[in-house]
Amino acid sequence: MAEQGFGALTEIDIQAGATAKLGERMERNAILGACNSPPADRAVRPNRQIGLLLP
Repeated sequence: MAEQGFGALTEIDIQAGATAKLGERMERNAILGACNSPPADRAVRPNRQIGLLLP
């Protein structure tokens, strides 16, 4: 990921959330929020609403 210019902004542990909120065990699973800052900046500068589509 880093070789392509991306960095991890967030990580959501779905397994832990399911266990805590549903009382159910499930396989290991996660959602990773990543961003490549230079292209994201070029997209957001002319139109801040584009930020709603970014992680």
